[in-house]
Amino acid sequence: MEVIKTIVPMSNKGEPLPGATERKFVFFTVKYNHFRNVSNSSEHATADREEWAECECVLALPDSYTEDGEET
Repeated sequence: MEVIKTIVPMSNKGEPLPGATERKFVFFTVKYNHFRNVSNSSEHATADREEWAECECVLALPDSYTEDGEET
C-alpha cells in the first residue's frame, strides 16, 4: 500500500526552511529475499532457504510534478 503525503521541509529545530515549498512524498513497502541477490532473482515464490522481508521506501516527487499526466 502506498501513502502520498505533502510535507513542508523543516530545519532541525522544526521551523520551515526559508523559501521552501511543500513537496509530495510517496511512501511504500518493497518485499525482498534475505538469501538472494535481488537484482538476480526473477522468482516471486518462496522456496527452501528463502525468507522474505519488507523494506520501507520513500520517493520524493519533484516540485514540477502534477497529477494531470504531464511529463515531469
